[in-house]
Amino acid sequence: MNRYLVIQTNKKERIIAMYKKRNLSEIYFHCNDANPMIGDIYLGLIKNTDDNIKAAFINIGSVKDAFLHYYDLGLQFKCLLEFSYEENFNYLSQVYSHLEELPITEKFDFKTKLQIETKILVQITKESISNKGPKLTTEISLSGRFLILFPYVEKIYVSQKIRDYKKRKRLISFFKTIQPTNFGILVRRVALNQKDEVLTADLIFLTKKWRSLLTKVKTNNYPARLMRNMDPYYYILRNLYNVTSIICDNQDLCEEIIVYLSTIKQNNIDLIKYYSDEIVPIFEKYGIEKYIKMFLGNNISLLYGAYLVIDHTEALHVIDVNSGTVEEKKLLEINIIAATEISRQIKLRDIGGIIVIDFIDMLELEQSKDLYYHFSEVMKNDTAKYKILPTNKFGLIQLTRERVRHEFNFQSSEKNPNNSKYKKVESPIEHIYRIESVFQKGKNFILHTHPFIAAYIKKGFPSLQQKWFIKFKKWIKIIPRYSFKYLEYQIIDKENNILYLYKN
Repeated sequence: MNRYLVIQTNKKERIIAMYKKRNLSEIYFHCNDANPMIGDIYLGLIKNTDDNIKAAFINIGSVKDAFLHYYDLGLQFKCLLEFSYEENFNYLSQVYSHLEELPITEKFDFKTKLQIETKILVQITKESISNKGPKLTTEISLSGRFLILFPYVEKIYVSQKIRDYKKRKRLISFFKTIQPTNFGILVRRVALNQKDEVLTADLIFLTKKWRSLLTKVKTNNYPARLMRNMDPYYYILRNLYNVTSIICDNQDLCEEIIVYLSTIKQNNIDLIKYYSDEIVPIFEKYGIEKYIKMFLGNNISLLYGAYLVIDHTEALHVIDVNSGTVEEKKLLEINIIAATEISRQIKLRDIGGIIVIDFIDMLELEQSKDLYYHFSEVMKNDTAKYKILPTNKFGLIQLTRERVRHEFNFQSSEKNPNNSKYKKVESPIEHIYRIESVFQKGKNFILHTHPFIAAYIKKGFPSLQQKWFIKFKKWIKIIPRYSFKYLEYQIIDKENNILYLYKN
């Protein structure tokens, strides 16, 4: 399966798009600013504690103090403080530099040990969302290509996705022979069938990364960010065998990626291509801009004229499946298509919290069960934590989903060219795609539309009208209507039955 990683950069952000089979599968926005991101490691300062909510508030230099729950302190913090009190160290850096001497114990008194104005090493587990500050943990973890390293933990863990008992046992036995003192190791699934020297090199890389962090602890004032989390494309590059090509419009970033690939012992440098065209943006060249406008707005068109409406409120997210003019016998098919698209939209946008989905009503109970089963299956591709409730008596499916980064909302609508109370209308790309979705029914159509749109459809060779003829095996007759508004159109059959009507 061909997978392409396309990276578009500007002064404010980097947009990373992964697409396969001509479909956008993942999209990330990486801002070039100092906002805390998941995985960032900070040297912070305890500003306040609240035993009622069992949490401490940490100053890490962000606008809002970060939130650290007592249960997120973990064994690392317990060992660190006990050792610091016994040795009477004044600086946290001295404590962390004696990592291998730390005794590991589970006894800890939260109330007496968490003191105001104490320095603390923390890692971001959830970014700042709305008016909430970032969420923290003191259980530091360093991710490599095949391993995850946990300081102050003595155990060796193997990914649950490795189910073969003999292979799990072999990996545990091997890492016991090279495990550093008081370091825990999580073996990722991609480590399976890798050579021992490759796994050893990854462990050495992570231990060097930890030592580099210790150096920064000693030299930095607080609060300070000691280690920036990897950009999203680095995570994808760790599993580079899944990527066919990497195209980027920034030459410096291309060189940065090449350096990273050499660091993790990858020889697939030929996959990296620099996009040098300054006239046509890279996303427009590869059709990603068009895809974003068509499928990441509030309305998403499906087959047969059906479409999704995604609405966001303060309390929850609502997704409505509209049937358009779909025949009753195709309702289950449309619901199945909608369920697949909804699962993809939830992952693409990273929608979190309570999500309520209103599918098209179906009369047969068995069809509702089939729909619920299909939706549960397609949601298994989502790596976030979620829970789906069965269809209720109102025909709604509800689910809750964890969100750890900002939800992605793309405004695909544009300014309304008509003198209308509606300030925004769907973009022309959405408009054309919505028209095309009606043509899937297999009948002969007549399209009545504004003269500007009619001229656009007939323009060029091959024109959009000619492309429709090749795609749908039918000739679509276009009739300009001067009384229509800019994006208004009407689709009728030869018997003058109105199949679809859109007004703006």
